[in-house]
Amino acid sequence: GKGSARAAVRFAVKIRKALREVGVGGVVQLAGGTNVNTRAAIEEAGGLEPLGISGVAFGGAARKPLLSLLAMLEEGKKGRERERTRGKQTRPALIETRPDVLLPALDIACNLVASYKAPAAMSTAETESSYS
Repeated sequence: GKGSARAAVRFAVKIRKALREVGVGGVVQLAGGTNVNTRAAIEEAGGLEPLGISGVAFGGAARKPLLSLLAMLEEGKKGRERERTRGKQTRPALIETRPDVLLPALDIACNLVASYKAPAAMSTAETESSYS
């Protein structure tokens, strides 16, 4: 929930700060604890770039909206297994071969990524953040 998203942002900020203090460059990717509340937590803390966070791993935030599409692939797999037991040669289900699954999945993924790339939908106050 909100608590794990905020904790993930706080931890990423601490890691970025510690790396800078010891002169280590590179990027920090926010992962673990990310969920639907992560975007708001990032914006509340000042935004990706000012925080020194270069990316976000989506994990469950991406998996949950894709579950029904993944289930469609799984159903196709079960049908192929039934054919295989009848002696028919089958190929594994590739999402690329299922436009009915691929296109909605791409739409979900693009919207999720765009929500982090687009300007914040909500305004952020120029106040001291609880994340530093």
